[in-house]
Amino acid sequence: MFLTIGLLGGILELVSLIPYLRDIISGQTRPSRSSWTIWTILNVIALAGQWAAGARASLIFTLVATLACTIILGLALKNKQDHFSRIDVLCLIIAAAGLVGWYISRDPLVALILIVVVDAMGLVPTLHKIYIDPSSETLSAWILSAIGGGLAAVAVGSIDFTLILYPGYIFVANLLTCALIVASRRRVKSQQIA
Repeated sequence: MFLTIGLLGGILELVSLIPYLRDIISGQTRPSRSSWTIWTILNVIALAGQWAAGARASLIFTLVATLACTIILGLALKNKQDHFSRIDVLCLIIAAAGLVGWYISRDPLVALILIVVVDAMGLVPTLHKIYIDPSSETLSAWILSAIGGGLAAVAVGSIDFTLILYPGYIFVANLLTCALIVASRRRVKSQQIA
């Protein structure tokens, strides 16, 4: 049963790519290069950390997310409109420090905690961009990814903090992103009406 739930989470993460890639190619969505750089690196590390901690069915989501991040990063790097702001640089520096901490610790739990912290730093540039330009992100992709992360957390099959931490964080972070997109779009719409 947990394998099926893990597969469903991975499928939803894969399906979330369809509207996101469509919108990137059409120019509607403009992914943050710094966010996707951090997320690509972290997903590779999260995959290794979860494997080392004993995760199996919930890894499907992380594997698909790693492939998705790599594809989106490639497209984001082609977008010359995006530049690295001070926030981007700060987040990249904090992310690098977190990776060094993970390397030094060699403990899967410490690694996953640092990955969550670093991933959150990767989210900051995207959240900042969404606040300024909420139309620059694809809401449906973030919703599907949030559901996929939630299913990956359920696929763990037990209350094991080490195994639930990363997919649970992905669920919460993506819900937060969805909420900011909706709130920022409403704010922009009300400003246009006024």
